[in-house]
Amino acid sequence: MVNNAPLVSVIIPCYNHEKYIKIAINSVLNQTYTNIELIVLDDGSTDNSVQIIKNLQVKNNFFFISQQNIGLSKTLNKAIKEYSNGEFVSILASDDYWKNDKIEKQIKFFLSNKHNHSILACCTKAIYIDDNNVIGKTIGKIKNKNALLFDQMLFKNSIIAASVMLKKETFNIVGYFDENLRIEDWDMWLRITNKHSIGFVDEALVYYRKHGNNSTSATNFLLILEDCYKTLNKWKESPLYFAAIKKVMIAKIGATEGALGKLAGFKLWIKSYKYFFYLDYWKQMGIILLR
Repeated sequence: MVNNAPLVSVIIPCYNHEKYIKIAINSVLNQTYTNIELIVLDDGSTDNSVQIIKNLQVKNNFFFISQQNIGLSKTLNKAIKEYSNGEFVSILASDDYWKNDKIEKQIKFFLSNKHNHSILACCTKAIYIDDNNVIGKTIGKIKNKNALLFDQMLFKNSIIAASVMLKKETFNIVGYFDENLRIEDWDMWLRITNKHSIGFVDEALVYYRKHGNNSTSATNFLLILEDCYKTLNKWKESPLYFAAIKKVMIAKIGATEGALGKLAGFKLWIKSYKYFFYLDYWKQMGIILLR
């Protein structure tokens, strides 16, 4: 156990994950690091999630609230602002779960880097699991630490959200999750790495679930494409903006399942590219000509 252990607020947002929520909560309760406050928020589930959580709460001491559906980003911001008391915050999706030493190893990382005030968060590798908990490949490998720098993060989100631990002060420095985005995590990593840094623990400490509801379906990826577009538009002044738009959009379209999905995604990319051309091309040309 870590000496002088700081409090860690663990937040689990849940929406219709009756099949997975128990293993997620138990993976937090079974952590080797014990100075944890667990905060579970159900965001309007229509399945049996709420009852499962209440049954677990009877046997274990954690905070739970059930609310009408307001969306993931608003739920996370509410939990952080209104309920969390920790020096650190870690968010676990209700369909994922952790190895039992995840929190301990990340706290040790922060304590060993306590004089590096630039580091606001740290992430780890993860392991794919399927709907039946069958273990797959390791993901989130950071072979080059430059992958966690802003210039590279603009092209690719290399971070598994469930692996991240943040200093709570991060939200006062860079702001809270954007409540207009579905891929709120990538936007947050960009804001952090723009002026600060994210550390890396080179171990797979998270089980990241891939199942039907979070797969690369056409519908899901169209929503993701729209959010990629919104997120990158925040960084129009970056000299890498145009290259990032091209690479991210094409990569997402390529990952979309089915011909109809790829076609719909490609149409969105064309629409966005027209926007870049008409509104940004002459601005960029003007900058180049004036240099």
